[in-house]
Amino acid sequence: MRRYLHRDEEEMETLRPGTPSDAGLKEDYVSKALNVLEDGLRGGVYPGFTVLVARKGVVAIHRADGYAQLIPERRPMGLNTVFDLASLTKPVCTATLTLKMVEKGALTLETRVCEVLDGWDEGWRSKVTIRHLLTHTSGLPAWIPLYRKCRGKAEYLRAINRVEKAYEPGSKTVYSDLGFMVLGFILEEASSSTLDTLSRREIFKPLGMTETCFNPAGEVKARAAATEKCPWRGRVVVGEVHDENAYALGGVAGHAGLFSTAYDLAVFCQTMLNMGVYGSVRLLEEETVEEATRTWVRDADKGFGLGWMKPLTWPLSESSYGHTGFTGTSVWICPRLELFAVLLTNRIHPSRRNPPCKRISSVRTAFHRLLAKSAEG
Repeated sequence: MRRYLHRDEEEMETLRPGTPSDAGLKEDYVSKALNVLEDGLRGGVYPGFTVLVARKGVVAIHRADGYAQLIPERRPMGLNTVFDLASLTKPVCTATLTLKMVEKGALTLETRVCEVLDGWDEGWRSKVTIRHLLTHTSGLPAWIPLYRKCRGKAEYLRAINRVEKAYEPGSKTVYSDLGFMVLGFILEEASSSTLDTLSRREIFKPLGMTETCFNPAGEVKARAAATEKCPWRGRVVVGEVHDENAYALGGVAGHAGLFSTAYDLAVFCQTMLNMGVYGSVRLLEEETVEEATRTWVRDADKGFGLGWMKPLTWPLSESSYGHTGFTGTSVWICPRLELFAVLLTNRIHPSRRNPPCKRISSVRTAFHRLLAKSAEG
């Protein structure tokens, strides 16, 4: 349900078109940052990209180049190309819905999984909480190819309930798709709604994110960037989720399955920069955004908030947060600079085995380093 602000609450920044100069970005660094993306295109890191950068509510960059699909036909990339977001599903959908449930009192961060789902009330499983799942400290392993044997929620629940722990809950961080699958199941159980219905009602419709969805259809699907020529499915995957486990769950899962455009994601990012508000709509309370985006856990090379990745060695400041997706997608938000960047690529098209596509991390790092320099005084 859409929550409007009370009269004594300030209506917050919404996105408006502009130029790098309007946003207070230095043109020379912006030019260099865009050259990094063009170099990635020429170097075969991805067939195409769509990028949107905004500062202080001003859309300073919104550009697309390259191809949304190479085989069996070529289609150019566009500003409104729809992307398989892969693991961006975790913060944008699953973590946000979980935090909204906490705000409503339906869950707490210390709610144990066994209080909601069957099969979690013995041994190490009985200790696992919502907080553990959000911070990737649950004891679950990173990934298992359950799609080879399982179809649908019931089979996945039974299979995950038999998984042995990878470590003692709370003792370390292991980024886990399985943990966010479980969160998705918890949300469905606690709300008596499917994850796609819940997401549409609680996030996408209130914020006007009209092109963000699971299982796109019709004209939206026709604008989707291709991902991989999938050996398992025997076809080029276009407009259906690439992640195999999400596919076996019907395209709707807590860890992957979401599709969106750069502009829709920009609305979400601006909402986070606004501490949970977009225009007259409040998505999350300010205190919730503060808690979600601080560093809850860290190890030698990474940190996590509640569903968000936190930079340890990164060109943006420690207050920044974001997430990446296996298909080549990312969002990064820097409150100190009042800046965010949505960078969407189809790096695994036509194959994840294409060696240059593994250089996506270096492209992202160089791009964001130059963006940060463009915004600093």
